[in-house]
Amino acid sequence: SFSLKKNESKKVDINFDSKDTLAGHYEAKLRISSNGGNHDIQLNFEVTREKIIIELKIGSNSALVSGKKITVDPPPYIKNGVTLVPLRFISEAFGAEVNWEPNIGKGTVIIKLESKVIQIEIGNITAFVDGVPYKLLVPPEIKNGRTFVPLRFISEAFGAEVEWIASEQKIIIVFWIFFW
Repeated sequence: SFSLKKNESKKVDINFDSKDTLAGHYEAKLRISSNGGNHDIQLNFEVTREKIIIELKIGSNSALVSGKKITVDPPPYIKNGVTLVPLRFISEAFGAEVNWEPNIGKGTVIIKLESKVIQIEIGNITAFVDGVPYKLLVPPEIKNGRTFVPLRFISEAFGAEVEWIASEQKIIIVFWIFFW
């Protein structure tokens, strides 16, 4: 609630979080009330979901991202029971933004996807998701000049589902992107 005088203006932002909303068409009315009466503005929007499926195999330079063949260089590997993947590959597959902060610890990576922020430090088993600390089973590391991160941690931090098929040494990640 606010008041305006003649020749004044105010910007009003309406935020709609569609993450827990089913796909479909939505309508709403925005009512502006004043001492001069009410004015309704019709709002119409469409919420759509896009499913991203990422398929990887341990030791393989080939991956599928929503059916499109992508080269993973170098390939994912397992260390102490944890799958590590190149940071650049997994971040780009999710559509995330990656920033490198060389002056924080041994080097810190900040990964942003929409409002979600993951902060991981090379060699450190404590990572942060939106400021909340999490313990990693293995720390991120640099191998052959590339930064590797724990696949399951990054994927699940973004809300993706991860499936491990041991007999094929294959990982399937399913991630939904919402648009409106």
